[in-house]
Amino acid sequence: MPIKPLESFTVKPDSNITYEASIFTNKPGILKLGITSTSFNVSDITVYRFKLLTALQQIVGWTYFLAWTLSFYPQIILNCRRKSVEGLSFDFIVYNVIGFLCYSIFNIGLYFIPLIQEEYFNIYPLGVIPVQLNDLFFSVHALVITLVVVVQCFLYERGTQKVSMLCKLITILMLIFIAFSGMLATFNCITWLSAFYLFSYVKLIVTLIKYVPQAILNCRRRSCVGWSLGNVILDFVGGIFSILQMFIIAYNCGKKSFLHLKCLYFSVCYEDI
Repeated sequence: MPIKPLESFTVKPDSNITYEASIFTNKPGILKLGITSTSFNVSDITVYRFKLLTALQQIVGWTYFLAWTLSFYPQIILNCRRKSVEGLSFDFIVYNVIGFLCYSIFNIGLYFIPLIQEEYFNIYPLGVIPVQLNDLFFSVHALVITLVVVVQCFLYERGTQKVSMLCKLITILMLIFIAFSGMLATFNCITWLSAFYLFSYVKLIVTLIKYVPQAILNCRRRSCVGWSLGNVILDFVGGIFSILQMFIIAYNCGKKSFLHLKCLYFSVCYEDI
């Protein structure tokens, strides 16, 4: 619905003057505001229900980011103390590398690449980019820390443990799928946004299966020695707060497309829990 023109104001170059105007709407969502200047600019303004919830959204977001970020360190510390990675499934580590690689690519693409952002807004004209700064930091950090664990697997005592043939086969199929998706986007058979969605589905599949090898290893050894329970607890806390943030944003800002896309993240959180 178009709004009446606001009162004109002038901001000189290099000026720190702040102009404020109150706009009331019938429901929360996104407002496209045209600003006339020496060049034409369009700014996105978020309309929210309660200001308090916007602050709570940020607090909850950084809480789950902190919990998930810290969840990687108990395993690294445990490996260092034991000078061994026995009890830690190598299949779990391989799946994690693939999963967080795809997750990082997805987040980097939607957060930084204008082409992918444009394709997203073509689908959700009144939506907002669903990747926030804490999502980006988490995914890249998770990938880096997982690679640190990979290095530990080469340096520390690992006994007879090795990557299973099934894991190798699944990993190869995933890499082929990723490469094929990239080729389809390169030759304009699909959009790059679609390709990045496909990458995110790889992350979802990884989350569905990655704990299975660790559970099997624990059962065979009849022991959880070598597997950090701190990782599980912090994963649980992070998942709860991530889900909470999704619904706060969906309710307070009316970002239905945000919640729709975040259903993928909801599934990821659910499986981690």
